[in-house]
Amino acid sequence: MIARDGGEDTTLPSVLQPSLYATELRKLSYRKTALAIARQLLGPQAGFAGDHTIFKPVHKGGPTPCIR
Repeated sequence: MIARDGGEDTTLPSVLQPSLYATELRKLSYRKTALAIARQLLGPQAGFAGDHTIFKPVHKGGPTPCIR
């Protein structure tokens, strides 16, 4: 999802399961943190199901939406 400024059409390429292609991503702390949060919300059987990367160019399109 992106916000559009002035009707500009912006394509945002994405990669499903980037950790399959760049295995060093598996060592980043976000996975451990995300799993801990998931287990708090869903229970101890929760597991890591996958990751997704969106490439948003700098200064292109509108701001990336933020959930607060």
